[in-house]
Amino acid sequence: MKFGLFGIALLGSLAVQAQLSGTVTDEKNQPLPAVTLRLCTNADSAVQHTTRTNTAGYFQLPQQANTYLEIQHTGYQLRRITNPTGNLGRMVLTPQANMLGGVTVKTRLPFVQQGTDRTTISINSQVLKLADNALDVIRLAPGLTISDNEDAIALSGKEAVQVMINDKPVRLSSRDLVKLLKSMPAASLSQLEVMSNPSARYDVTGNTALLNIKTRQHVIRGLTGNLDASTSQGVHNMGDVSGLFNYGTPKLAVSTYLGWHYGAYQTRYNKETMLNSNLLAQQNTTLDKWRDPVVRLTAEYHLNSRQTIGGLIEREVSTNKGSYETTSQIARQQTNTYAYNPNKRYWTTFNINYRYADTTGNEFTVDVDRAGYTKEDTSRIATDAQRHLQYITHTVITITTAKADYTHNWKNKWKLEGGVKLSAVNTDNRFTQSDVPGNDYFVYREKVNSAYANLSKNYRKWGWQLGIRLEQTHVKGTGTDAAGTHFQRPDSAYTNWLPAIYLSWQPLAGQHLRLSLNQRIKRPDYTDLQPFTYQTDPYHYQTGNPLLQAQKNTNIELSYTCKEKFTLTAAYTHTGNYFNPVQYRKGDITYQTTQNAGTMNNWDINLNYPITIRKWWTMVNKASGFYNHFSGQLLGGMLNIGQWSYTASTSQRFTLPAKLQLQLSARYASPVTNLIYHQGSNANVSLGLSRKLFNNKGSVGISVSDIFLTQRNITTVNFGSLQYTNYSTWESRRISLRFNWRFGNTKVQQTQDRETGNSDEKGRSGK
Repeated sequence: MKFGLFGIALLGSLAVQAQLSGTVTDEKNQPLPAVTLRLCTNADSAVQHTTRTNTAGYFQLPQQANTYLEIQHTGYQLRRITNPTGNLGRMVLTPQANMLGGVTVKTRLPFVQQGTDRTTISINSQVLKLADNALDVIRLAPGLTISDNEDAIALSGKEAVQVMINDKPVRLSSRDLVKLLKSMPAASLSQLEVMSNPSARYDVTGNTALLNIKTRQHVIRGLTGNLDASTSQGVHNMGDVSGLFNYGTPKLAVSTYLGWHYGAYQTRYNKETMLNSNLLAQQNTTLDKWRDPVVRLTAEYHLNSRQTIGGLIEREVSTNKGSYETTSQIARQQTNTYAYNPNKRYWTTFNINYRYADTTGNEFTVDVDRAGYTKEDTSRIATDAQRHLQYITHTVITITTAKADYTHNWKNKWKLEGGVKLSAVNTDNRFTQSDVPGNDYFVYREKVNSAYANLSKNYRKWGWQLGIRLEQTHVKGTGTDAAGTHFQRPDSAYTNWLPAIYLSWQPLAGQHLRLSLNQRIKRPDYTDLQPFTYQTDPYHYQTGNPLLQAQKNTNIELSYTCKEKFTLTAAYTHTGNYFNPVQYRKGDITYQTTQNAGTMNNWDINLNYPITIRKWWTMVNKASGFYNHFSGQLLGGMLNIGQWSYTASTSQRFTLPAKLQLQLSARYASPVTNLIYHQGSNANVSLGLSRKLFNNKGSVGISVSDIFLTQRNITTVNFGSLQYTNYSTWESRRISLRFNWRFGNTKVQQTQDRETGNSDEKGRSGK
């Protein structure tokens, strides 16, 4: 909070100081960014203050008597204003008369560049031929893949990928995130940064990768927007309607995202389980229905060329009405179970932030966040010859965080980063079961204090970075069951020192090697800690585990890039205290819970290679091979198992006459092992056709997914007393229609999608 008070005091002191301000434009009234302004004394021309215009051409300087203002920009005549005061309004620069005409110098940015701690995709003309929007650009990035249903972004060997825009994490739900990325034209992006092993600066959990999307910063005033509508038909229909609206002035930028999603989705399961000498055969049909509106409003105000204040308000309401029907047959005895599971979820987030940045790259930021989450789950279960059951779980989560970061650059290319973060999480949970009088209560409190420091330098062909992150955690859980028995678990405190080391080298032109190592902590999701048990059918129960402990990940990675395109990455991850959903049996009942399951070791190799066959035919090919090995004590006994697996995908794009584009995508995944679960292979082939409209500002498309119905999931378990096979299918073959239209001034500033400092904590709430 000291950093927040410092920022407020600094703003107050600046507010009372007289200021020079204005906007610099060219002769066509277009703003000129990065124009140099010098305030000099009339007596001896000594420079008193220097600044540059921001992306809107706007500047501010302290006002002084007996001075003159010099305005200088490459390609324009020098302009001088004597004794300037107050708001100078619009100042037009005149092009130099002796500028050469008709000569254009073009440079081509490399498609893939390797930095000390990240891989960068430059959005050049080559990329724009392959991508229409930000989601298409992500498909080109080494190792990154989009799920078949376009509801998740994944990186091989990583548990999750956290997305940022202009260094600010985006905390929308996965469906809204994909819709937002589709609404961002590829031409509005400047770079895509992939951090498979994030540095100590970034607040990520476990084996998580970061994806940072940087937008172009050329700004003029006005309104711009993007409307997107789609519908998809399988057995059931689903659809999305969303809009992204941006409004910019020289000092203010406001962005609003509105989304509404609806639909229904069916999944079928066929499961065969050995219970002693009997075979339990079950058929299950699950239907999920949802209505999800979301509103996200972000704003930032430029106090001057160096200081910005901003804020965020986000409101999500999710209404789901799930149901399932299960038929169970064993020893000629059949039972039927019907369940209805409505739930409603509310997320409300508030953020306020302050940023100071000078022209040398030094930066100071402060963020304060408050988020509230409320969810009520109801499960009504009716089974033949059994009393009807009803379970109600009411959960309230509040998250408060404050964080501050500072970056300092020196002329000799040394760079220092440091920061602190304080977070407090309170969860209150109440559980009611219809056949048990009273309520179960569970209250969980967590405080995490963290600090980090990074030191880095580039020298000729070498680059290095050393970082350390300190996290101090205090957790306490207390509860009371329906019988009035009190318990206290967990109740602990622990401290972790988490290093991050990077070394890069360019042996030859067009080649780059990078070696990195980091450690991270992953804490359990709050819902996994709830000590509540409920039935799903007469043979299956689910229960929480308040004794779950945090896991620790050690990640090592070596990457090689050649000729700006070919990328090869080899990685190793060791996970201690690994936790994952597991199952165990008591008699004929199978229980599912989440448990610390020993260690996991993962070796991963990734290949990424885009190819241009003809001007009208391009493709991106990706391949990944990985080995997962698990060892430890589970509820059913000791586990020591591993398996090699691989995935391969290709995406081919054909540019046809009449502004038509044909997209063919194919993917194959070999069998894989995860703890006690052995999953079979699956594949997908999809085809899409789209056409540009409205002078390339709009598009309409039709696509078909899983043409050959090869998406499926076959899971086999043979561990201890657990022996079963589960075959599942879903509405994977779908035909989809999509319409997209970008309107207004396409050069308007977009806000830098503000970081909610509670990004890690929100992710653990099951969002």
